[in-house]
Amino acid sequence: MMFLNLLFIQLICVLIVDISGFVDSVKWGISKFLTSGKFPTTDYRLRPFDCSLCMTWWSGLIYLICMKEVSLLLLAYVLFLAIMTPVAKDIILLIRDICIFIINKIYDLIQ
Repeated sequence: MMFLNLLFIQLICVLIVDISGFVDSVKWGISKFLTSGKFPTTDYRLRPFDCSLCMTWWSGLIYLICMKEVSLLLLAYVLFLAIMTPVAKDIILLIRDICIFIINKIYDLIQ
């Protein structure tokens, strides 16, 4: 169950950081607030919050510490999940595109 929970943490981090656009909205808001609206931009780093690799690593590490399950195997697994965040993003987008393709084919058959 621990391995599955860590995988879900990775997927959540990838969805929020890489796919949703939430981080760019937050960065734009911070920039707008700090410059009084004169120079709103998202062209800066806000680590670890704008890096899915960093977020997966730190979230996974915090999860392991909170669950009191820190081991070399689990740390290596979290590192593996962290480095695989670009692949997870591509798989999520591929699944989405396949679903859209199937839905479009169903619409074509109905019409």
